[in-house]
Amino acid sequence: MHVAVEDTPSRMFAAQVSCDGCHTKVVHSGTSPVFTGGEESLEAERKSCVACHGKGFDFMMDDWTDTMKSMVDEFRPQLEKAETMLDEMDHLGNIPQQTKNLLEDARYNFNLVVAGRGA
Repeated sequence: MHVAVEDTPSRMFAAQVSCDGCHTKVVHSGTSPVFTGGEESLEAERKSCVACHGKGFDFMMDDWTDTMKSMVDEFRPQLEKAETMLDEMDHLGNIPQQTKNLLEDARYNFNLVVAGRGA
C-alpha cells in the first residue's frame, strides 16, 4: 500500500492529551476473557471540552463531529464515482498502476477517517 498522505499527529497528541482526556463517559462496563479486571467503553462528552478550553467550548465537539460527517458525506460519492469509472476503464487494460495506487490510497485514507471518526 502506498499511502500518499504523510502522518500528522493530532493536536491532542501534540498536546500530550491521551484518549481518556476527552473520552470520559462510560457507555459500557463489563468483563472480558482477555482483561481480567474488566473493561470499559468510553465516549467523548462536551464537559471534557469545557474542562480544558473553558466556558463557551461546550459545543466544540458537536461542531467537530458535524463538520467531519459533512466532509465524509460529501467525499464518499466522489470516491465511489472514481472507483466505478476506474473499474469501467480498467477493462481496456491501459490504466497506469500509479493511477490505481492513488485511488487505493484515497480509499484507504477515507476508511481511516471514517473508522477513526475524524480523530
